[in-house]
Amino acid sequence: SERKSFKAAALILAMLLSASIIRFFLNNKIMSIKKENLELKEKNLNLEKRYAHNTINKEHLDSILKMMSYLMDTEKIYRDPMLSLASLASRLNCSEHNLSQILNLNLGVSFNNYINEYRVKEVVEKITDGEHNSKSIIEIAFESGFNTKTTFNSAFKKSTGKTPSQYKKDFFST
Repeated sequence: SERKSFKAAALILAMLLSASIIRFFLNNKIMSIKKENLELKEKNLNLEKRYAHNTINKEHLDSILKMMSYLMDTEKIYRDPMLSLASLASRLNCSEHNLSQILNLNLGVSFNNYINEYRVKEVVEKITDGEHNSKSIIEIAFESGFNTKTTFNSAFKKSTGKTPSQYKKDFFST
C-alpha cells in the first residue's frame, strides 16, 4: 500500500514536472512569436515612415507591377547576372526609390530576394525536368542569372529549405 502511494506520488510528480517543462517551452515560443510580431510591426512602421513622403498613385503602381511581371515572366530579365535595382528601375521608367518602395511595401521583399526567387524557381524547374541532366547544378544556376555559387546556395536554401543537391536527390528519390 505504501509502495503504491509512493508510485502514485512519483507519477503525479513526473506529470507535474512534464507539464511545467511543456509550459516553459510554450511560454518561450509564445514570447518568441510576440517578439517576431513586434519586430515585423516595427519594420513596417519604419518602411511606412521611410516612404511616407513618396506616394505612388494606384494607376502608376499597377502599371509598374504589370510591366515588372512581363519583364520577369516573359523576357526573363532575371537571367541577366548584372541586373540591378537601377537597371530594372530604368526599364520600368521609375526611380530606384519608387521601385524599392513597390517591392518592399507591396510585395514584401527586397530587390535581391525578388530577383533570386525567380532565379531559384527556374533552377528548380530545370533540375527537376530531366532535360538538363547533362549540366551541373551550378551551370544551371549561372544560366538562371546567379553570378556566384555562394549567393546561389544561400538563395536556394532560403527559398526551398534545402541545399540544391539535397533538393535534387529528394526529388528523384520519391
